[in-house]
Order: sequence, then structure tokens, then C-alpha cells
Amino acid sequence: MYPWRIRLEPVKTGDFNELAQKLSFVKRRNRPNAYLVGTPANLKRPIPEEDAKLIIESLK
Repeated sequence: MYPWRIRLEPVKTGDFNELAQKLSFVKRRNRPNAYLVGTPANLKRPIPEEDAKLIIESLK
């Protein structure tokens, strides 16, 4: 069905529920995981640069 599937392994993980409290694009703080469903690109809108920096820093 999906001929181009590849197996991925996490390189680094973080706690998105904790991080979401600091991100400006997450408006519904009681359901932050909804922002990761379908496309993790802020519902097809650009993620603010400051939020991108927070995400990158949280993975270091």
C-alpha cells in the first residue's frame, strides 16, 4: 500500500506537553497534542522563529 515506507528511530525525544506551555502558536493549552496531528507545521502556517528556537533548544 505504501511502497516507500522507511523505518525511523527517534534520535532525541522531548516532552511536548511541557514545551507547548511556552510556545506562542499553541493557543489551546489544554490539548497541545492536537497541534501535532496530521501535519506538525502549525496547521499549515509558519511556526514563529522564536518558537522554532525554543523547539530546537529543547532537543539539545
